[in-house]
Amino acid sequence: MKVPGGANVNKSLVGLRKSLKECQARVNQEAGMLLSKGRYARAESLVDVAKSVDTFRVEVASLHTRWKELKGGPQETAKTPQTPLWEYYQPILQALVDFGGASRIAEIEPAVGLLMKDRLVEGDLSNMARGRARWQVMIRRARKHMVKEGLLDSDTGLDWKITQQGRKAAAAKKFAKR
Repeated sequence: MKVPGGANVNKSLVGLRKSLKECQARVNQEAGMLLSKGRYARAESLVDVAKSVDTFRVEVASLHTRWKELKGGPQETAKTPQTPLWEYYQPILQALVDFGGASRIAEIEPAVGLLMKDRLVEGDLSNMARGRARWQVMIRRARKHMVKEGLLDSDTGLDWKITQQGRKAAAAKKFAKR
C-alpha cells in the first residue's frame, strides 16, 4: 500500500544518510590532518565525534529500513562497520619505526595486521574485488594520504620511508597492542 507523502519521508531519510556520510568523511579527514600536525588531543576529540556520527548514521539506516518495511518497499541491508582510513596511520608509523624507518609493503602489511588484529571490525575482514582483505587495501590507500600529510616520504619507490614528522607522530602516541 502506498503511504501518502511517503516519498518525501524516504527522500529525506536518503538525504540525511548521505549528509551523515559526508560529515563523517570530513570529520575523519580533519582528524587525520590534526594528527599529522601533532595536535593529538584535538584529533582524539574528533575521533570521538566520528564514532558518535557513525553510531547515529547506523541508527538512521535502521530507521530507513523500518520506514521501508512500513511502506512495503524493498529492504536495504545495513553496511557493515569499517575502520576509518586514518586509524591505520599510527600502526603504519609504528611498524616503520620498528623496521628502522623504511620497509616494503610485504613487511609492513603483516606487521600492521598484528598491531591491529584485535581492533579490526567485521567490514575490515571482508574481501575486496581482487580477493585481498579490506584492511590490507586500506593500508595501501593510507600511503598516499600519509605522504600528502608529510608523514611518509614520497620519493622512495617501492620502499615506504617515514619522515621526521612521521617519527614525531609515532613517538607522540605509541600504538598499543591489545
